[in-house]
Amino acid sequence: MATASERSRNQETPALDGDSCGGCESLGPVTPTEDLFGDGQEAEAERQVRQRLADLDRGIQCAVEHVTPEELETYWAALPVTVKELVMMNGEVSADLLAFLADTDEDRMGLLMQHGCNEAEVRDKATVLEALQLAAEEKAARLRRNRMALDLAEKTKMRRREGTGELMEGEMPTKSWLEKHSGGIMLPKRRRATDPGLEEDEVEAVKARERQQWHKEAERVVELLKDNLDLPILRGAEESIDPEEFMRTAIGGYRASTLRKRLREWKKYLTWLEIVHQVRWPSRRAHAIDYLVELRLTDAPPTVPQSFSTTLAFFEKAGGIDKDAMVSMDVTFKRALDMTNKEMETKKPAKKQAPLLPIKVIASMEMLVVSEANATFVRFAAWCKLVKLWTASRTDDLQGISLRSMRFTKAGLHGVFWKTKVSGPGKRNKLLPFMISNKVSITGLPWLKTGMEILEEKYWYPRDYLVPTYPYGLEGLEEKRPANYDDFVVLTRVVYSKLKEVFYEEGRWVTGRGPLLLPELYKLWTEHSERNWIVSLAAASGVPREERQMLGRWAVKESGDEYVRSAQRIVARIQCLLERLRSDREWDLRHAGLEEVREHITKANYDADSIRRQMEKLEMPEVWTPVGSDGTFLGLIRRPDGVKPDEMGQDVPEPTQEDLPPIQELMEERVQADDMGSEEDDIDVKAKFFVSINVRSRHRKLHIWGKCGTKPGQNFSAYEPHNSLKGVKFNSICGHCWKGKGPHEDEDSSTTTSSSDMD
Repeated sequence: MATASERSRNQETPALDGDSCGGCESLGPVTPTEDLFGDGQEAEAERQVRQRLADLDRGIQCAVEHVTPEELETYWAALPVTVKELVMMNGEVSADLLAFLADTDEDRMGLLMQHGCNEAEVRDKATVLEALQLAAEEKAARLRRNRMALDLAEKTKMRRREGTGELMEGEMPTKSWLEKHSGGIMLPKRRRATDPGLEEDEVEAVKARERQQWHKEAERVVELLKDNLDLPILRGAEESIDPEEFMRTAIGGYRASTLRKRLREWKKYLTWLEIVHQVRWPSRRAHAIDYLVELRLTDAPPTVPQSFSTTLAFFEKAGGIDKDAMVSMDVTFKRALDMTNKEMETKKPAKKQAPLLPIKVIASMEMLVVSEANATFVRFAAWCKLVKLWTASRTDDLQGISLRSMRFTKAGLHGVFWKTKVSGPGKRNKLLPFMISNKVSITGLPWLKTGMEILEEKYWYPRDYLVPTYPYGLEGLEEKRPANYDDFVVLTRVVYSKLKEVFYEEGRWVTGRGPLLLPELYKLWTEHSERNWIVSLAAASGVPREERQMLGRWAVKESGDEYVRSAQRIVARIQCLLERLRSDREWDLRHAGLEEVREHITKANYDADSIRRQMEKLEMPEVWTPVGSDGTFLGLIRRPDGVKPDEMGQDVPEPTQEDLPPIQELMEERVQADDMGSEEDDIDVKAKFFVSINVRSRHRKLHIWGKCGTKPGQNFSAYEPHNSLKGVKFNSICGHCWKGKGPHEDEDSSTTTSSSDMD
């Protein structure tokens, strides 16, 4: 096979550096003279030189283009091994390194002599090295063109995607990316009149808005103060020309948000005060100290006692109470506050099993629901507690009931928990259908139907929770927002305080005039007491574990109505445990929870007569048979001889096929939802980002999905999932999700938005 050099010589074209080029080597700057050349001869000589140089370049190019891999190996074999090692990268010859290894013949010969070539062969080997360089230069040029094309395509692609708010492949979402390339819109903070940089017209607009907000909250405080006619501020207002303005001025120059917070905390305190001490305004230090004890026993957050003290001082000053008469300034109260703060910061209460509710407490709740003599919201709250009891659900689970899914049929109440601790968006179990049998009742009264009617007539409005916050006065709704755990605690105390003693006389249940419970018992039962009631009784009655697990936790593990209907029948049969309670003599289930009551009131230092009367009120009669809604008696069920407890209740009538609504109807989409994020959202296909929305303030916080502990559908119900942030609006960002710069970004690099604004 002919080499490149041989082919070049056959074409009479020098291959490398002008070898065999004859007179070409002597070309240089020629000084034309009239003796040697004329003008025509000079031009002809220059043309010939250029032609020969062009022929030389074409010959070299042709030689390089036709070099085969075998010839390249032959060339490399002619050179010292150390020269090849100079241009090796990752086990291969780098075209870039080889092309720029040497520029001239002198450089090539000097390099070869450094690596052991003698003077006799250095010129020939320099020619070989040049051939290799020329071949590498072609490859390097192609690589450079490809890289330039790729860089240009990548930059074009990045420019196209830069405005979309999407992440590039392999790109990490950092704060710098959020500020520069995301396309998200951070809403400006609400300005105050004292903020620098505001124009005069903007200052006036902000001041007008602040005055309007302040007047609104001040009016609410004034209305609350007017409820107590004994306050000195009211007597002073009577002497004023404008009593209303006098009252508002006496409140002070607090911000509207501060007034709103103080008002909210004060209403909670007044509700507790009316229940426990039967007064509407604190007049003794015992009232405030007892509330501190209450906060400690209910495991309130450590900052709540100090916040209560501030609220107490605020309303005492607003009411015009003298400094010497203020409870908040009392030395004993301050010592109690200091002790409560220290104890709540250091002491963690030991976990204990929640005591069971006595059956008579449940019977009294049923009668409270159907009694029109009580406030509407109290009746509704009692109904919610009974729903929680018979579904074995948590307190927060009630706020995950989809109102659109609730149906009341001949069989009972059907619905769906669309969001609980163990179900909902992002969970394995998307939905938890529930059912409460229409036959479930201690007294036989239609409490289930009555509570549903109250919900539909008084408190039905589009929302994704069941229980709204309690209104002041316990009638109409003041604010349409979900009740939190503290609200539930207050509602529980309200319900307990309204329970009346009940008796079973002449075949039916009747209500007495006296209260059913001592005030000290309000502290005995927790919000968990309702949840474990039916589960504990079912376990004591011998219900198999796999069936007990369906109480409050039965998930849609199979599609279609057949599975759901079977589960509904099992739940309805377990709920009808009342038949066993009436006939049971082995486990004494009808007296469940009474021993804890006796221990609690004994520790509270009640006298023996009070303890005896309380226990008599809670003891169930030997024979009790509930009355049906049509006035007929349900037959007394007694255990047949030789029948074990596990076999009882198997013949309880089950709901018919017609009575049970189809699961498709239960899972109907909620329309006109007030917030984003509901049971129809499939969170298994997660978005890259989401914006959590505060239901009350509508504050929007931007998160990265899965980066922090905040979970949509669990920590909050209102959220917006996003794969692109272009045009997405938010008020703040999560500090756990968006931390600093990327790993390759300069900490001092400029950004379009300051970090202080983003925090």
